[in-house]
Amino acid sequence: MEIGMEGVQPACGMGSKEGVVVTETTSPDSGEERTCRMTFQDGTRSQSAADMPTQLEMAMDTMIRIFHHYSCKEGDRFKLNKGELKLLLQRELTEFLSCQKDPQLVDKIMQDLDANKDNEVDFNEFVVMVAALTVACNDYFVEQLKKKGK
Repeated sequence: MEIGMEGVQPACGMGSKEGVVVTETTSPDSGEERTCRMTFQDGTRSQSAADMPTQLEMAMDTMIRIFHHYSCKEGDRFKLNKGELKLLLQRELTEFLSCQKDPQLVDKIMQDLDANKDNEVDFNEFVVMVAALTVACNDYFVEQLKKKGK
């Protein structure tokens, strides 16, 4: 099976190449796992689909990269101080912050997250915040679906 996918932006650091052809090496009816490779117009080939990161793996990678992008600005490069946390919230959780009315919100978040009371947020503490916000968003989404009867 070949699928022409002009102008596709491949994931996984493969770069932007045009003229992508996806080749399936086994029949979908055979019950075997399919191996897909992308061949670019310039003749280079991608990794197999099985070797490429999943969406969840990419999301985890993104969380790690975002945390370290902000944590390395000043002080301990493996922790967020209050200023770094505020910048991260302003740039990465814009919608969340725009809905909040409390001017002390960042201070309150910092106090809630800083489990070891060192006035910094490490990666584990950061993940707790992201998880809590994700749960709250899912709860809201489920509630909206229930209201619509779906």
